[in-house]
Amino acid sequence: MSKHQGFTLMEVLVSLMLMTTVVLMLVEQQLKTRDIINHLIWRIQGSQYLDQVDEAFYISENRLPLPPSNYHFDIRQSQKKIILNVTWFKKSQSIIRSYELDAN
Repeated sequence: MSKHQGFTLMEVLVSLMLMTTVVLMLVEQQLKTRDIINHLIWRIQGSQYLDQVDEAFYISENRLPLPPSNYHFDIRQSQKKIILNVTWFKKSQSIIRSYELDAN
């Protein structure tokens, strides 16, 4: 019987395939995580801007703060409520807040 030393070509190829699969899955997961974090950052900035608008309404300030770049702000008022809407990503993402107006 002869002794074989080292790995066969098939063993090397299988291990490379497994390592490549794992690395690709990790890269994909990292990209998805980065997209989620970026989405959350945009949402937090939009929410902070709406908080500033809320505060301006609360203290009855005549001028509202300007929206950050890449954001679009829309305000609609009816007899019973005010609707604040901030959008970003070409209006594909948005935050909407509505407030009932007092009858007093």
